[in-house]
Amino acid sequence: MKRNSAYDLMKIISMFLIVLCHMITHGQVLSYINNPTLEIMIQFLFLGTLVHVNSFVLVTGYFQCENSFKSSKVWSLINASMFYKIVFLLIFGLGFHYSLSALQVFKELLPFNLDEYWFIRTYIFLYCLSPFINLLIKKLKQKQYQNLLLVMFLIFSVLPYITGNQAFSNDGYTLYHFIFLYLIGAYLRKYPIQKSFIFERCSTKMFQLICIIFLFVGWISNFITYTAFASFSGTHSIIEWFSNNIMTMTYAYSNPLLLLQSISYFLLFSTFTFTSKWITSISACTMGVYLIHDHPLVNSWLYNALGIRQESITSYQILLQIVVSAILVFVVCLIIEFLRRQLFKFIYHRKFSKRIRQRYHNWIDQLTHV
Repeated sequence: MKRNSAYDLMKIISMFLIVLCHMITHGQVLSYINNPTLEIMIQFLFLGTLVHVNSFVLVTGYFQCENSFKSSKVWSLINASMFYKIVFLLIFGLGFHYSLSALQVFKELLPFNLDEYWFIRTYIFLYCLSPFINLLIKKLKQKQYQNLLLVMFLIFSVLPYITGNQAFSNDGYTLYHFIFLYLIGAYLRKYPIQKSFIFERCSTKMFQLICIIFLFVGWISNFITYTAFASFSGTHSIIEWFSNNIMTMTYAYSNPLLLLQSISYFLLFSTFTFTSKWITSISACTMGVYLIHDHPLVNSWLYNALGIRQESITSYQILLQIVVSAILVFVVCLIIEFLRRQLFKFIYHRKFSKRIRQRYHNWIDQLTHV
């Protein structure tokens, strides 16, 4: 069965959106803007990028729900993150003479550093839980599955959104949010929405149009809601409390409007079917883009080097600068990750590497047969 490269293309676009998002957030652009119109434009752009994390988890649930667990995938992510952590430790510690404490160095040498790569850490935890989640999915009838998603939506999305994380805390960085998204992705695989409700009467082009409309409805609604509630500051205490809650959760991945936006974005790509070795190869390098550009030591240097962080931003040129910088960082990181993968492939086929893997598999076999 040929691989559908549409989902690979989605991963590529989503990772570029992550880089673009980080240009704005880590570059602290919104904090230094002194142009109200420009601030609105960047705010709107920023809210449009936020489908990235949710889309990665949705596509994981979509495919992993019918796949078996492979420990090699976990080790692949750990090895890649460890490689970059050690490399950046050497580059910034020795090359750039950064002052690094013994604690920083120690934490960099840990497989899971609690201060960085939150997505990788949570993703690995989710992947390790996936066999058990899949057992639940197989047991549930469609109506039970729908009820489960509804309850999770109310608890994990609506409740945090309207209470500002006070009744139940979930800003989307949590493992249970990833589990929720995984279940949504799996549901869309098991019960395709294109074959449900009124959508089964729609042509592919009509369904694509509906996805695009809902994508923009979620995006624009999130922007309008934030802008509208921002004007309620200083009004009645109850209204102001509710407004502050909504504004606080505008950027949360668990935001129900963002969920609508993310699911529509994911479903749009599900309507395309094509095969491209180039797209698949580039997609395989996308996680490396995250590991490279979002490392804390790189963060502390990158945005100043690109000139994104500025004392006062008034010129519309910053929009072009953000986009061009995001493209540059994305492409350079892809090239670096491609080279790393080639290096690891070379090592993988060496005799010493094969012996280590054989001992590891023997050890796992012994554990499972105890």
